[in-house]
Amino acid sequence: MEGLRLGMMSAFLLATVVVAMSCTKDIMNSTNQPELATKALKLKVGQLPQGADASVSRAAAEPPVVVYKDLGDGIRMEATIEREYPAATRADATTPLVSGAKVLAIVYSDPTGDKVIYSVQEANVSDESITIKVPVEFSYGILFITNNDTETVPNVGLSTGYYAPELNKKLSDVASWTYSTPTKDLLYFDTGEIGSTLSTINFKHVFSKMKVTVNGSKLGATINSFEAALQDTPDNATMASLNDWSFTSGATSTTDIPFSAASGTEEALTSGEGYFIPTGTESNHTIHFSEIYINGNTTKNVAGTNGVDFTFSKALVGNTSYSVTINLNRIYKPKTVLTVASSRGTYGYAGESGSSYEFLTSPTNFSLTGTVPIRSLTIDTSVKPGVNVSTNQALYNALTSSTPPDIVIFGVYCYWHAASTVTGTYNTSQAILDYVNKGGVVIILCEYGNTYNDGYREIVDNELTSIDTDGGAAGTVYLMDPTLTNNSNDDPIMSGKVGGLQYFPSVSGKYWGEDSSTSNTFKIESGSEGDFVVYSQSYASGNGNMKPTMIRYKKKNIIMVGDAGFLSGDSNGSASTTAQPFYLDYTTYAPASKKYAGYYAASDGSTVANTLVYNSSIFANMMAWAIYQAEYHGINTSK
Repeated sequence: MEGLRLGMMSAFLLATVVVAMSCTKDIMNSTNQPELATKALKLKVGQLPQGADASVSRAAAEPPVVVYKDLGDGIRMEATIEREYPAATRADATTPLVSGAKVLAIVYSDPTGDKVIYSVQEANVSDESITIKVPVEFSYGILFITNNDTETVPNVGLSTGYYAPELNKKLSDVASWTYSTPTKDLLYFDTGEIGSTLSTINFKHVFSKMKVTVNGSKLGATINSFEAALQDTPDNATMASLNDWSFTSGATSTTDIPFSAASGTEEALTSGEGYFIPTGTESNHTIHFSEIYINGNTTKNVAGTNGVDFTFSKALVGNTSYSVTINLNRIYKPKTVLTVASSRGTYGYAGESGSSYEFLTSPTNFSLTGTVPIRSLTIDTSVKPGVNVSTNQALYNALTSSTPPDIVIFGVYCYWHAASTVTGTYNTSQAILDYVNKGGVVIILCEYGNTYNDGYREIVDNELTSIDTDGGAAGTVYLMDPTLTNNSNDDPIMSGKVGGLQYFPSVSGKYWGEDSSTSNTFKIESGSEGDFVVYSQSYASGNGNMKPTMIRYKKKNIIMVGDAGFLSGDSNGSASTTAQPFYLDYTTYAPASKKYAGYYAASDGSTVANTLVYNSSIFANMMAWAIYQAEYHGINTSK
């Protein structure tokens, strides 16, 4: 009787441990192998970040690869591919699997040896966990595989799909299988021998993934849509074995891996992720753009009719996330700046020497990769006139050439008379007038009173009544005031934003400094105020109506500053607080401020000592504007 009770209890216990959980489907082939006693094992599941590898430190991270390609029509592609590394705590930065995701669980015996398949099961993720049946009579391990979706379990090449594997087979002997271009993620986790403490598993990724972003912010454009594909990647690859998880390429041809077409109207659009099988043996890869549509409703395919490729040299490795960023840059055509100044010492009054020349010729500021992307900026210092350039032959020849300069800077002690008053073979005054009327860009740094300024007034259609020497003396500063006539914080000279692109910083609320003498002021003809932008005005005593000291003539490409030494600064920078206000960072030659005496800094005419002046920053914005105007509204625009 006692034996009967023990037998019944054993049967009851056995029945209890073999009950399958509702979230698990047992796919074991019971005709080939007897079903032994099992128990339910519940494990919390998550996934590691793509590329999580404790052996790869961020200090040893791969540098990005940058490739440039000209697309024509003033557009240059800057393509950057880089490996995305998880956060510094990447090994712990796990995320859950999708709720309801299907997981294939291959239970094997002899976990420290041959890893012989015991059963194959399908489980669904519920409450961030899965439950499967595991043996109670011998040690075991489990290989988990998932696509992290709710539709299918991965096809890992087991005979007759995944439902009737050949049991008693080693994991290492499972037939190799070939993947074509993957459309889903593939994750796995191999427990090895399971001890009593295992409660959580975190899946690793098999494939690599890539996303592509096209950014139009540096072009001043919106991106409507684009289509791209990764080429030069095997169209199939063979998995060595379930025990190895490495791929070898069996491909003799390649297939594009398409990225989901990105559409919308944004400054930057990002594709969906594309999965691929890197073997680590291909060192050159190409991304092909079949289209890149830009500019909102006025769409234009900058990829052209045949598309555009960019190729980078980089071996792609598995379990890694890559990002590709395509910046579409506005690249200005080559420009020439003619400098005209009678005094040609070390101070660079027209950009021909000194700090202003260093600024104009520094690749930091103007180059293919500079703050203002341009193919070249040539500074022509060949014209060396006297003070009166009304009949100067060299300047006449330069301005009437079939390839006139795009921009002309007139610096210290340089003036001309009205064209109608000039006689002789070379009427340079007429050449200057014709030049600006045809779109030539002119920056005039003038310091002459009414006696010699009829030429200045003529090129602005005589809408200036007078130009007077009644501004502040050396050390005076002038506020860049956005509240003045036709001015605003959106003006290109004030804001540094030209053609929709921010090049140099805003100078709104900054000061500029007078160099060594007395500034000129401009008196605008009554009724013509709407044709000028006023940037600064004089607070010096005796002005009465606070006349402007810096203006832009809106009808033409003309800027006038009432100081011939606005660009004054030797090549090393001067500490003077009353002279040489043009100052740079002399490591990069980028614009920088300097301390100035600060005379007439306040509207009541008071002095603010050590006021910072920003002549170089203001000139930087002038040059960005000048290059833009020369490109799209200049004398050489149609050439």
